[in-house]
Amino acid sequence: MKRRHILTTIGASLSFATAGCLQGGSSNNEGSATAGSDVGYDTHQLGAVLATHASSLRFDTESSVGAVELYESSKEAYRSVPLDLGPLADRRSTNEAFIDATDFESELLIYVVTEWPLTNQSEIEVENLTLSGDTLVGTVRAIGDNAEEGDQAPMFPAGLVRVSVDDAHLTTVEVTVVDGRDNEEVFEEAYNG
Repeated sequence: MKRRHILTTIGASLSFATAGCLQGGSSNNEGSATAGSDVGYDTHQLGAVLATHASSLRFDTESSVGAVELYESSKEAYRSVPLDLGPLADRRSTNEAFIDATDFESELLIYVVTEWPLTNQSEIEVENLTLSGDTLVGTVRAIGDNAEEGDQAPMFPAGLVRVSVDDAHLTTVEVTVVDGRDNEEVFEEAYNG
């Protein structure tokens, strides 16, 4: 989304701003994942919400850097992802299409939400995903236009990461989330695949 559109949206006195668009991730691995290797993934920006909607994102914005949830079926994703929340609802068809395109026989979805310190364009970015033994280890960071300039109200960018796990024999997913102020928190989820 362009800065001009955000300024237009804010100027129109809307109570929210959306952020991001379908973003291709990286796929550094041609075959199936092996221990110590990067794994293939795609990142999808669900959008970003203002603090007024943050309570619906299912994390304590006062004591946590963010939240991570693991989905092993579309049913789990539809039950848990806040698709009807403020600006995320404006992108519902695109967000649903990303979930529907996931082959849960060989892929999983990771929901990540974190905080960006100011009201301007923000989203999540996967820095790395690596298979280490039976654990998928990765880092996801909040990024945005400028962490120093903008309205003082924080934004909460959320996204989905589709990960290829075919033949990976995973038992655990461990994601370090880094917010827009470089605070980190590690989240660990069991994988039953």
